[in-house]
Amino acid sequence: MEMARRLGASIAMDPVMDDVDSVIKDETNIGVDIAVVAAGNAPAFAQAMRSVRKGGRICLFGAPPIGSKHELDLHDAFTRQIRIVPSYSCVESEIQETLQLISEGKVDLAILITNRYRLQQAVEALENARSPTSGVKTVIKSARS
Repeated sequence: MEMARRLGASIAMDPVMDDVDSVIKDETNIGVDIAVVAAGNAPAFAQAMRSVRKGGRICLFGAPPIGSKHELDLHDAFTRQIRIVPSYSCVESEIQETLQLISEGKVDLAILITNRYRLQQAVEALENARSPTSGVKTVIKSARS
């Protein structure tokens, strides 16, 4: 929650503690324009479907596990004109633009690194990174870095 606010979110919710559907309805009246599914799992996709407004978009950004399935109400998607857009990667120009923003200090990636480990702790680092509550990003540093 604190991380979301530090990164500029005007509203931050904990899906375990908050009724996300109610908060979105109260704050927007019609739903969100775009829902980005970064978790790559069926419950996150279902939440996105409930959250977007008529004509809204869902960006599937997080890679779902192989064989992942979600039952989709095609009539609902059709009548609400929901656009589902997968985003597997980006183009070279977007990479260059991102690197430029980082080099100019306009994007601070340090805030996203929540766990740091030495190379000797690699097994522990990987185990921790697999935990859904471990943080945002984990970095394993070599002895020279």
